[in-house]
Amino acid sequence: MMSDTEVITILICFHFLMNMPAAIGAYCFFANKPEINFDFEVPEAKGQLVLRH
Repeated sequence: MMSDTEVITILICFHFLMNMPAAIGAYCFFANKPEINFDFEVPEAKGQLVLRH
């Protein structure tokens, strides 16, 4: 008989493997592919927190 920890580990792996094809399939149908914007400027803070919107 398997321990609770082994069962949980197997379930996590199973759900991960089932979610990957679903995520890849959903990504294929996106009209605009999501991407990370690396064009940003870090303002001069001079030791103070700067909040911008």
